[in-house]
Amino acid sequence: MQEGKQQHQRQEDEQGDEQEDEQENEQEDEQGDEQEDEQEDEQEDEQDHKQERESEQRQHEQEQQEQDEEQEQDDEQENEQKEESKQHQMRQQHQQHYVH
Repeated sequence: MQEGKQQHQRQEDEQGDEQEDEQENEQEDEQGDEQEDEQEDEQEDEQDHKQERESEQRQHEQEQQEQDEEQEQDDEQENEQKEESKQHQMRQQHQQHYVH
């Protein structure tokens, strides 16, 4: 009889262990899922930030380009004005030349 009891006890222990293992596995799975979710969130955040940075950069580049173009136009105008005033001066000199 004694042996039968012990064997029964052992089976209960084994079943208890199995249940514990299953619970642990489930907890681990849940933790795993949580970690995965967190990682996914982090990745999404990173992508959002990346996209924000990229669009900011593009905007910056665009602004820079516009500024450059404006600068070019200004330079052209300045050059034209210089050219005109140079020609003007030359004409004046010519006229003075003729007067003498």
